[in-house]
Amino acid sequence: MAKLDYLQYKLFGMESAMKEDRETIEQKLSGAISQMSQMIGQNLTALNTQTNKMLTEETANTHHERMRNEIRMLLSKQDFALFMTASGLNLRSVSLRSCKKNPSKRWGKYLIQPSENDEPFLGYCEQTAFGGGWLVVQHRYDGSVDFYRNWTEYRNGFGSVDGEFWLGLGKLHQITSARKHELLVELKDSDGKYIYARYSKFEIGNEEEQYELKTLGSYTGTAGDSLTYHEGKKFKTKHWSTDEISMIPSNLACQGAWWYMRGFEQNETTSSLTGYGYELLTAKLEYIQYKLIEMDYTMKEDREAIEQKLSEQKSLSNGLLWAIDQKLSGAISQLTQTIGHNLTTLQTQSNEMLSQQMACANHEQMRREIQTLAPKKDRDHFRASSPFTKMQTSYRACKEEPSKESGKYLIQPTANDEPFLGYCEQTAFGGGWLVFQHRFNGSVDFYRNWIEYRNGFGSVDAEFWLGLEHLHRVTSTRSHELLIELKDFEGNYIYARYSEFEIGSEAEQYPLKKLGTYTGTAKDGLTYHKGMKFSTKDRDNDGYTSKNCAEDCGGAWWYNACFHANLNARYNNAEDTKAIVWHKYKSSYTGLAYTRMMIREV
Repeated sequence: MAKLDYLQYKLFGMESAMKEDRETIEQKLSGAISQMSQMIGQNLTALNTQTNKMLTEETANTHHERMRNEIRMLLSKQDFALFMTASGLNLRSVSLRSCKKNPSKRWGKYLIQPSENDEPFLGYCEQTAFGGGWLVVQHRYDGSVDFYRNWTEYRNGFGSVDGEFWLGLGKLHQITSARKHELLVELKDSDGKYIYARYSKFEIGNEEEQYELKTLGSYTGTAGDSLTYHEGKKFKTKHWSTDEISMIPSNLACQGAWWYMRGFEQNETTSSLTGYGYELLTAKLEYIQYKLIEMDYTMKEDREAIEQKLSEQKSLSNGLLWAIDQKLSGAISQLTQTIGHNLTTLQTQSNEMLSQQMACANHEQMRREIQTLAPKKDRDHFRASSPFTKMQTSYRACKEEPSKESGKYLIQPTANDEPFLGYCEQTAFGGGWLVFQHRFNGSVDFYRNWIEYRNGFGSVDAEFWLGLEHLHRVTSTRSHELLIELKDFEGNYIYARYSEFEIGSEAEQYPLKKLGTYTGTAKDGLTYHKGMKFSTKDRDNDGYTSKNCAEDCGGAWWYNACFHANLNARYNNAEDTKAIVWHKYKSSYTGLAYTRMMIREV
């Protein structure tokens, strides 16, 4: 046995040396890769800048081609309103001051510019109703556009002049404040009956005045006067309430936007109406033809320049990639040689040690002993017969482990306790956590009996349960807090944290004696189980007289006829009361993909 102990000691030393060599190799590899990444990043940045510049030039040419197609479409439709500044056309030279100034007297879309200081905008001129010359500011007829909108949308306008639309309060103010205007409102009911209201004056204030209905002249028509009631009132939307109604804003009560006051008689933006109004546009086809010829010539030059630049860029990229490949290959080759040398040295030392041991013991028996040591390394690295004692290598708690690196350590809560192997988590929530349950792939069956849950099962390298007896010894010695981490099968992470946690003894049936205040994102699913004894399929402590919750729910837990949480149940991506469940999360029995339960001394 002395030789076996010596072999065990040497294997432990080899493992430490291999770990140090790996860290050295990883540092060198990381440095080489970091240096290459910087060089590649600089070259790719330069390449990206040149490519973006070329793409910008190509996009401009694409816009030219699309513009040409749009012009052809406009010529066929006699619709000049889509000519914007990108066409090269000066909009101010083809804009009308008002629909009344349109010489063609044909209804349709035109550019309107109320004054020289205003930007032209696209409007619809009605030239047949009531003598023509009307600019349409609002049009509704089929409910295809939602008019329950906010202040910004009503200020800027929305919809399309080809369908339902609102011109915009800002434009209405520009127009009506520049010169005097009258107002015509046309209406039809669902039976097709037509009525109208006409007012001799109409003016809207500016945004600082909240687009007040400043002026409304005398009424004539067949609809009855419902608008004079709103004269002098400010405009209200669902997000801008300055009305005088107490308790409930009128714009919310009426589901629209209007010049509201206490109650209302008329709300044009919540009813279906047909509206017509104002002004028109002309354009010169000769100028369009000239621009087409100019665009063709420019596009030809641009294509030639881009083809030349692309050819140059291709040559540059090929050379850059070759240089990167050469440097990367050299670095990898050097690292491979270093790793190979270190592994050869390590292998030689291992072979020498094994040869010495084989000469001192039965060959076959020693081989079986060594094979047994490897899979049981979690505990057998620290056997009592080794040259060092377990007391010298154990820690009272993960919080006191000096390296602050996550991994496996011997834990000895008190001097009278036998050390046990545990996993310390040193990064999550400040570190210092002892993991006592971990599930992530369903490789370990958690539907087990009382003895297995008392002693623990699984491996700290995979899925495991530390054991109720270890939990009792740790939490009864000093105060601890609890952290539970959870993930669903979509990768969403939640957690629950409790300021106190203590488990009773086996004589008490390992009850959940203490559970402090909750914080976290998972909602409190554990307080419901506070004070309950632990139950397994062969020991029923759940307080439910008609059944055993452990059997019925496929797990083992501090059941309380039965559960809000069931983290030791079956691993199953389904809606199932026997799955791993934290019911407070989404109020669902859908199984979770990941659980980790940890405690930390406070």
